Amino acid sequence: MKNNYGIGERLRKFREQSELKILDFSRILGISHGFLSEVEQGKKQAGLDLIMSLKRNFPLLNQEWLLTGEGEMFRNKEEKQEEKGEEKQAQEPPTPSPAEPNKIKQLEQKVNYLYKVISERSSEFQLLPSLSESVQIPFYAYAVSAGIPDLPPDDSHDLLTLDKKLLKRPKNAFAVRVSGTSMIGAGIADGDIIVVDRTTEPTPNKIVVVSLPGEGYTVKTLQKRKNGEFWLKPANPKFKSVKLTPAVQASIVGRVVLIIKQP
Repeated sequence: MKNNYGIGERLRKFREQSELKILDFSRILGISHGFLSEVEQGKKQAGLDLIMSLKRNFPLLNQEWLLTGEGEMFRNKEEKQEEKGEEKQAQEPPTPSPAEPNKIKQLEQKVNYLYKVISERSSEFQLLPSLSESVQIPFYAYAVSAGIPDLPPDDSHDLLTLDKKLLKRPKNAFAVRVSGTSMIGAGIADGDIIVVDRTTEPTPNKIVVVSLPGEGYTVKTLQKRKNGEFWLKPANPKFKSVKLTPAVQASIVGRVVLIIKQP
């Protein structure tokens, strides 16, 4: 019987059936609970690393059911024992058997079938960098309507995995979700994620994150005018520029070094 819900929904059903809380489930899989939550809600794509981690940590999970919704959620114990027996035989010197060609043909058919499924559903997989090529930075996912949120304490953030080649100083970077359309003209839309480098010196005509007392944080272009004045310029004519004066008491948090577009 084929189910019509996606991989994320099937992942949630498997977790609930296994009586695992999302935090414990994410720890077993080696990913942040925030990312896992978004996968279950269909907001993120299931990475190939996640699929392989599920296969390693939950051998009784039916991979065909997870990928296609067909079949049962759990593999039966007999099937698992048969697989273990095949693995044991693979480690031993092969002995000729009349049934051996049929077994090889069946395995080839299974491999070809799974390859076909993954190829057809490639849009559902987000290929993540390997652990040796990736880096994790703090990710504050709680956006508000006026810019970006007040950054919560360090222990309340999730983690965002990126290719380490994208960041020069990952230890000084963090990511945050943006809300609002004041920077739409600069390619930053509502719901996008920006990566901010705290140590990069802000320069004119660069996009920065600024803390404004009483207003929280905002994302704007730092503009220096001919008379030497500094302004925070939006990329949307519906919003007004803000002049930076000592009375404003603005504090530049860092410069935006990466924009991650959301579908």
